[in-house]
Amino acid sequence: MNTPGGQVRLGDFDLDVVIDLEAKSGEEWWKTAAHPFRKAAIAKLVYEAACDHNGSTPARLVMRDLVATFEQVDDDLPEVFEGGIPKSAAAPETTGSSGAPSDTDGHQTSSVDNP
Repeated sequence: MNTPGGQVRLGDFDLDVVIDLEAKSGEEWWKTAAHPFRKAAIAKLVYEAACDHNGSTPARLVMRDLVATFEQVDDDLPEVFEGGIPKSAAAPETTGSSGAPSDTDGHQTSSVDNP
């Protein structure tokens, strides 16, 4: 969500803020999180909570501001996991190879052995 103080992710709200939003809006938290501007009254409550979250003063919003204010952004969580551990998508696969060419018998020779 875009506020005068910068962007706030609804998922970063403290649980007490979420409980307060439920009490004030009469909506379950997951409905508000999924559709924060489904109702104008809820949108205003969520916007004010986001401004409070980052210490900014809420601006006066008009209808056309809703879509820009409630901007959907991708999360920054990893998409690739290996063995339950996050893995960089750009990380190369590990093969466990020793690095020796696969067409050799593993015995390395030196120039002394082969004049």
